Amino acid sequence: MGRYAIAGYGHFAHFRVAGLEMCCELFGWKNGDPTKERFLRRMGQYRRTDLFAPGAVREPIGCTVLRDAQFWPEDRWILSPIEFELRSQTAAIAA
Repeated sequence: MGRYAIAGYGHFAHFRVAGLEMCCELFGWKNGDPTKERFLRRMGQYRRTDLFAPGAVREPIGCTVLRDAQFWPEDRWILSPIEFELRSQTAAIAA
């Protein structure tokens, strides 16, 4: 995976924990992937698991909704440091 960057801003509107399939249906391409398959592949990479494997557990994820999102041109992006941890914030959800 490449480096990450702050590429704009928005105003917090809502947060919800939801299943992966529901996130695909609710956000569609706005989740960052053009298809459900690509979305699941990306989530599997983050989790270091194959979500397409038989019996794979598809744990829910946190979904943050922003309103009035503004995106900057790429030359204004603020790149993350090389040593930035992808999973700098984690949470456990009790069933």
